[in-house]
Amino acid sequence: VYRNHSSERGTSRFLKVKFDGGPKNKLGIGARITVYAGNRIIVNENMPCRGFQSATESSLTIGVDTVSQLDSIVIRWPNLKTQLISGVKTNKTITVKIADATRDFIPSQTPIPLMENNTARVFTTPAIHTENSFTDFDREKLIPRMISTEGPRLAAADINGDGLTDFLLGNGAGDAAKLFVQLPDGTFIPHVSPALERDKQSETIGAQFFDADADGDNDLVMVSGGNELAAGDLQLLARLYLNDGIGNFTRAFKGWPMLSVNASCVQVADINADKLPDLFIGARSVPGTYGVKPSSVLLLNKGAGNFLDVTAEVAPALHQLGMVTTAAWERFGDDQLPSLVVAGDWMPVSFFQYRKGQLVKTKEIENSSGWWNSLAVADLNGDGLNDLIVGNRGENSRIRADGKHPARLFVDDFDKNGQVECVPAYYKADGISYPFNLRNDLMAQMPIMKKKFLYYSSYAGKSIDEVLTPAQRESASVMEVKETRSMLYYGKKGGGFDPLPLPVEAQLAPVFAIAVTDINRDGKPDLVLGGNLYGLKPETGRYDASETGTFINTGRNGFSYIGYRQSGIRARGEIRDIREIKTSGGYILMVAVNNAPVQVFTKKQ
Repeated sequence: VYRNHSSERGTSRFLKVKFDGGPKNKLGIGARITVYAGNRIIVNENMPCRGFQSATESSLTIGVDTVSQLDSIVIRWPNLKTQLISGVKTNKTITVKIADATRDFIPSQTPIPLMENNTARVFTTPAIHTENSFTDFDREKLIPRMISTEGPRLAAADINGDGLTDFLLGNGAGDAAKLFVQLPDGTFIPHVSPALERDKQSETIGAQFFDADADGDNDLVMVSGGNELAAGDLQLLARLYLNDGIGNFTRAFKGWPMLSVNASCVQVADINADKLPDLFIGARSVPGTYGVKPSSVLLLNKGAGNFLDVTAEVAPALHQLGMVTTAAWERFGDDQLPSLVVAGDWMPVSFFQYRKGQLVKTKEIENSSGWWNSLAVADLNGDGLNDLIVGNRGENSRIRADGKHPARLFVDDFDKNGQVECVPAYYKADGISYPFNLRNDLMAQMPIMKKKFLYYSSYAGKSIDEVLTPAQRESASVMEVKETRSMLYYGKKGGGFDPLPLPVEAQLAPVFAIAVTDINRDGKPDLVLGGNLYGLKPETGRYDASETGTFINTGRNGFSYIGYRQSGIRARGEIRDIREIKTSGGYILMVAVNNAPVQVFTKKQ
């Protein structure tokens, strides 16, 4: 039995509330108490039952920090009567009685939602993503998270020339990517593509529609990932499909480089003002060696559907760029050419631009190294400057990192067996950096470590400096994370960005999907965010607190969260993309979920 001495030491205060619920409920079970103290609201319920033959005392002890007097407390009894008590002193016990409750409880009015789920109406045949079974931890024991479930992504364009926007849903290995065409009534039906069916063993992790051969229709580029296949595997080839103008695609081989990349994204832009769209392909990882920095790729369009890999000559800055997860081309400030914004795993938010025949790194945002998953570019505050919305891991985790206490990833062949390992390390509350992995995983990946840590007790409590020798730390490649929050970066005149964390509701889970749209029709861009990540070790626990989050633009360089009852947007699962698509009936939000059907939300008329 441990006794709490905080009140005796005078460091914090409390209010103890006993309940008298009348003859039929003497202990007042089910009573709900709301405490108002300054800008804090504390809610608790008198529910003493804790399980089979287990209970607590039938009173509530409410910690109120250093507050000496509460503004008020409101008690709502099970019979829906309420009472208000004002000016309650703390560090005392009070008894509340149901007989004193004379007011009727008036529930708040349910708001009319701004949007509604119309999936069943929009799809005659469900658009379902099927993830193939693969567990990253079976091959890499020390990897901090699975990176094989980061799809599907969506791509949208008019593929058959009827003026209506169609879309593509990416695929897991073994299940072909799916094309859907829009009908005049705003519904979508499957569009069979033999070319995509033939390539179904390639896991599509990124795709874009664009006019590759300047014939006036939308062609399709797709990149593969999944972290499962070895580097150089044919199933990891980037693929170009040419459109015949009515939505029939043929895979192009002539004029298209044989490029095998475990990719994360592909982005299109005319980077050199020659009126031909060029391609950036972001590399996610080197499969089997998490932490080794892969090289991303730049393809220049030479015309007539011919592309050339010019990474070595034109974009050497992309060599071993890092574990890219997301990217975008966009103009900033007075730039005439677009800049490439790149973010990723254990990476800062970085900018590149084509200058004098070279794609060069122009800047990176200070202290922005993070576990980034997604980004979007938009003018959020109407000042004419583009801003960034960047989705990170969030703060709802026991693993934290900041500028003074960065998370670190040590990467090297520590046991000299030809296999590169990664060893993550994080600071704890005592200010010491410890290895993330349990002894079992460390020994399974590097059996040589058993000599050093023969028993569990010999490994317990050891810092990273004690686990890895000075020579091992010196020879290792070390990456850092200093920012775990999902962020807004507001553009400034003359360059640079002002950082602002998204509201706390955006920090409850990793953000993998960002849609910028005007939800409440007030003329200001709002945000819809989605995420979650289930592929984690049991000792970490999965990140599953997101059911999509809607954030209304307040017009003051900030956003305010609204719940799903007000927004009408609620999708569960591992959300990987959210895209606004124009239909004949107005704009819809399409939400792509890993290993689940696509969800569609429409604005209420």
